Amino acid sequence: MSTSPTVREGSDVSQRGSSPTVREGSNITVTVEVKNTGSREGDEVVQLYTHQLVTSVTTYEKNLRGFERLHLKPGEPKPLVSL
Repeated sequence: MSTSPTVREGSDVSQRGSSPTVREGSNITVTVEVKNTGSREGDEVVQLYTHQLVTSVTTYEKNLRGFERLHLKPGEPKPLVSL
């Protein structure tokens, strides 16, 4: 793991499903491309959070639904599908 200052950018975030609002039991696919824009290799952890719009009980503001650690070489873009 690199602790050096490396800049990373995420772009082209998209989701595939019937709607950005997901009903219980439904699935969506989330796609993002992450690119190392720095001059050194480094690791990045991409995280996907959701939140519930309507609830009858108090819930957390954000819920971690998926994550993946990526190792990126300088200038390397990497697509990530289905977090």
